[in-house]
Amino acid sequence: MLAPLDNETIFKRAFTDKEVFEQFVKDLFGVDVVVNKIETEKKFDPPIANIDITLDIYAETIDHRFVIEIQKIDYDSLSTDKKAN
Repeated sequence: MLAPLDNETIFKRAFTDKEVFEQFVKDLFGVDVVVNKIETEKKFDPPIANIDITLDIYAETIDHRFVIEIQKIDYDSLSTDKKAN
């Protein structure tokens, strides 16, 4: 079965699986990591440096002190924004 990663539900389901996430990081950066937990829709309270953002996927490792954040780009939204300008 083929699942498009541009679908938000599939994107989040795929990358909140620890095994998939850890292998993705290894494939991209060549680093073996052990993820403690993975969060979706992560917000910091209070916002960091007056920037109030929501992260699609946020994970912290327990072994390398990495903070890894993955964002899904909504290309439909980008093309709509360009048309508005």
